[in-house]
Amino acid sequence: MKFKNKDLITLQEFTRDELDEFIDFALTIKQSKTSSVLQKKSVITLFLTPSLHTRMVMEIAVQQL
Repeated sequence: MKFKNKDLITLQEFTRDELDEFIDFALTIKQSKTSSVLQKKSVITLFLTPSLHTRMVMEIAVQQL
């Protein structure tokens, strides 16, 4: 995977083929309940405006990782 040590800030940095590969990889992780790809990783969420709904949805999503 060529995304190692690359931050996803904007989709404009990637080609269509890279985005397809990224999505395929994400789907593989989602389908595998035993994936250790995200072990010892941190997730940071930054909200520029306060939104309880958005924060709660993101917290649930992170817990499901």
